[in-house]
Amino acid sequence: MASDPRAYGRAGATFRAVVAYYPWCGVLVERDLTLASPLLIFGGGLDDWTPPYQCLQARASGAPMRVKIYPQAVHSFDVDIVLQRFLGRWIGENPYAVRDSRELMLAFFQEHLVGAPEYRPHERPVSVFPKNR
Repeated sequence: MASDPRAYGRAGATFRAVVAYYPWCGVLVERDLTLASPLLIFGGGLDDWTPPYQCLQARASGAPMRVKIYPQAVHSFDVDIVLQRFLGRWIGENPYAVRDSRELMLAFFQEHLVGAPEYRPHERPVSVFPKNR
């Protein structure tokens, strides 16, 4: 079965799929990456903290890797905060990136998890993670 971690060469793998929001990919550019699980990366095109374009340069094998960049988003684009400077870097919510990344994340997990219920975006709320207010 495609979502079985053994399909990617590691019988002991514990994750069937991994999603990373705005990770630092600088170290990945310098070496080949062997993935044990499918990986989906989300980044903001205006992220001056962890530039996502480095993720596009990473060479990965073993399992599929996808990178989705939101051109108008900054770091922490999925956090309910106004656009602001923090430690000299831009952070803040981008509503489009929040909605789209959550939809893609849920579809990605459904694609790779054995026995996961079929994901139908029109039947579930867009905001699957409640905001703390």
